[in-house]
Amino acid sequence: LANNLLSQMWTDAGNIASYAYPGSGGVPTRLTGWVGQVNTRLPAAAVPPIVTITGPSATGATVTIQVRWQLPEEQSQGLPPHRYTVVASVYTS
Repeated sequence: LANNLLSQMWTDAGNIASYAYPGSGGVPTRLTGWVGQVNTRLPAAAVPPIVTITGPSATGATVTIQVRWQLPEEQSQGLPPHRYTVVASVYTS
């Protein structure tokens, strides 16, 4: 799922800052479809993904994508969510 979002960002690097999402509040328009996929495919939609954009410019940025999930029994036991984190440089040149 994280690589799908990176692919989308590569084709839209000029708007990279529009992909930032702290995991709470309104989902940015460019992430709506992707966040929907994450919520559908991974358990515990209450644990949203986090997308951090560092040093955005007209040619791209460094991107950190954190996908989190939690099984129902883990939620009831108060365990923290699992995390998969990807850090990538997304630049057009």
